Amino acid sequence: MANHKTEIETGAMAVLFIDECHLLNGDICGYVWGQTKIRIEVPIKNEKNRQTYFGSLNYQTHEFTIEAYPAGNGESTVKFVKNLQGKYPNQKIVFIWDGASYHRFIVGAPNIGEFREYLTKVN
Repeated sequence: MANHKTEIETGAMAVLFIDECHLLNGDICGYVWGQTKIRIEVPIKNEKNRQTYFGSLNYQTHEFTIEAYPAGNGESTVKFVKNLQGKYPNQKIVFIWDGASYHRFIVGAPNIGEFREYLTKVN
């Protein structure tokens, strides 16, 4: 990131920390990643067995985005990234993410390469 300090500071590049969480049946109120001393709570909107939320934190502006999706898979990952691209239309975007299987590409594995295939198209 040091090599791109000027781009980040001027807003030409957005650095986003991204992850998803899953709330399970029986939770009254779920909570997600954040600072240790600050609990970020997410109200349960329905009573499905499992709910998935994708979130991003902008390194420079500290803006937080959270969106609900039907599942944590390649299709939802691509939809979330497209929405983020809409929020930062004229910026390069750097994603800092964990190594969940649907964030990587495994040749021959069904539904795992969607995110990588999408990145190949847009880069």
